[in-house]
Amino acid sequence: MPRFSRKKWSNKYVKNSHNCYSYMLDKINKRYVKICKKHMKKTKESDCNFLKSQPGLVAGIDDVKNSKYYTCKNIDRRLRLDNKHIRKTKKRCKKNEYKGALFVHPKKTYHFYRQDNNKLWSHKDGFMLPTNRDAKRKKIRNVRKSNRKYKPTKKETGVYYSKFCNYYCVPKSKKKKFFSAYKRNKKAKRKTKRRSKSNKKSKNKTKNKRR
Repeated sequence: MPRFSRKKWSNKYVKNSHNCYSYMLDKINKRYVKICKKHMKKTKESDCNFLKSQPGLVAGIDDVKNSKYYTCKNIDRRLRLDNKHIRKTKKRCKKNEYKGALFVHPKKTYHFYRQDNNKLWSHKDGFMLPTNRDAKRKKIRNVRKSNRKYKPTKKETGVYYSKFCNYYCVPKSKKKKFFSAYKRNKKAKRKTKRRSKSNKKSKNKTKNKRR
């Protein structure tokens, strides 16, 4: 399981370029951190909203433009198209996995949580630091029983992640988890696959010759 650490995410360029999706995957994109640093210094803006990763972009699907599509079914589909190693579960996860959870404020937004090695659940709301407390500031021992009704603030509108969608088993290995803030090109992905296959074939040929 991941270790809960606010320090890991406290760098302002990490904090302002990663959201609940990347946090649930326990993965930081160093390139995004560099882009965010350059952007914030150049524009004097307080965040890097354009770097917030969204489910489905790795798979080459267009970003959600109409909030009516923020449903359990749609976000689940997009998540698992991005990540074939992530699976829905109603049981315990394997030793090389940890548990994640998806909730939605129907037709408005979504939110991911993850379970850490201290058995508590934690999450990262937008550009905030990670926390293992709910909307009532209570530690999240059971994510489904936690208070997920957030009142509006000066910076954000209120949200209520009322609908539980799924639990997931998420691999610990960072090589098996993917997210993106940009829509990936499907054709480019196919080309890289073809190249890797051709490279494998050429390697096998050279091995046969050496034998």
